[in-house]
Amino acid sequence: MNGSDQEPQRLTPIKDPDMAIATNNARAIVAKRLLAVIRDGVFLDRALNGDASESVQISPAMQEICYGTVRWYHQLDAIARVLLEKPLKPKDQEVYILLLMGLYQLQHMRLPAHAAVNETVSACIALGKPWAKNLLNACLRRFQREQELILGNLETDPEATFSHPLWFINALKQAWPQQWQQILIANNERPTLGLRVNQLKLSRKDYLDKLADNGIDAAAIEGMDNGIQLLGPHRIADLPGFTEGEVSVQNGSAQLAAELLNLAPGQHILDACAAPGGKLGHILEKQPNLAEVTAIEIEARRVKLIEQTLSRLSLDSTILQADACFPDKWWNGQLYDRILLDAPCSGTGVIRRHPDIKLHRTQ
Repeated sequence: MNGSDQEPQRLTPIKDPDMAIATNNARAIVAKRLLAVIRDGVFLDRALNGDASESVQISPAMQEICYGTVRWYHQLDAIARVLLEKPLKPKDQEVYILLLMGLYQLQHMRLPAHAAVNETVSACIALGKPWAKNLLNACLRRFQREQELILGNLETDPEATFSHPLWFINALKQAWPQQWQQILIANNERPTLGLRVNQLKLSRKDYLDKLADNGIDAAAIEGMDNGIQLLGPHRIADLPGFTEGEVSVQNGSAQLAAELLNLAPGQHILDACAAPGGKLGHILEKQPNLAEVTAIEIEARRVKLIEQTLSRLSLDSTILQADACFPDKWWNGQLYDRILLDAPCSGTGVIRRHPDIKLHRTQ
């Protein structure tokens, strides 16, 4: 399991010519973007950002519904199958997503039940499916009435109980027979957001003061020189100084990498699997007097992610598009003092932050 700050391994373009019909209803927009995640395999953070031509922004409340619906998909899907007399047609899958969203709000959010139901039902109009209003209203009202009975009947279904695919639950049971339930429960918790302050631009104390001035609750991460934990949800783009490179999003565990390298002036460093550049940026911030830092990335599009990261941080390194497994094709013969290899893996350790892994990964 990996605590990496690595972004998802593929990006799928969203082509949604009908998005304009949903601009007056946030839940309709969310339903369309979640359909891209659940049906088409688009990564959740990519779907939330939408297409570059779109001006619609997803509010923190809608982000909570997005992530929560994906996080609890297997449970919500089991409930929805109980409530529906027959499956919806493929062309009406946005309505099914709306049902899952409504169930998530009733089951896991502290919203007035009538508001959750009414807003979800009204989204049918924005989707151009007014016929579905009565169906959604009946299903959600029934869940309100029979919630205890329905959930009780699903207690023997491990997918519904732990909201993970059965193959993954069985694999965890085999690998961690004493801890598998705690792991599954932890995967479903809301993650907190970790930040790394760019020490070349300002101190952690100064940035904590800046967060406080902007009404953002945060605390220093113990054992980290520049780590900060946000104490509540917040949009990354709205963080003060983010665009100017004063701070980066990075978990406390991921910040350990640069600490463990024991960096010193004059060293030659290789980041052998560098995209999207989070740990690379940390290395350059932590020790600005290195002789050279070389970053290797095999995929061209991910090389661009490294370039974007370093540009935002006003940092520089040698970036090579190459396969680290074949050094004879790119290595100049200069020995490295440190090599960081954050190799891609199954990614199960970041399910809490990327719950769509449960939908996209297979056995």
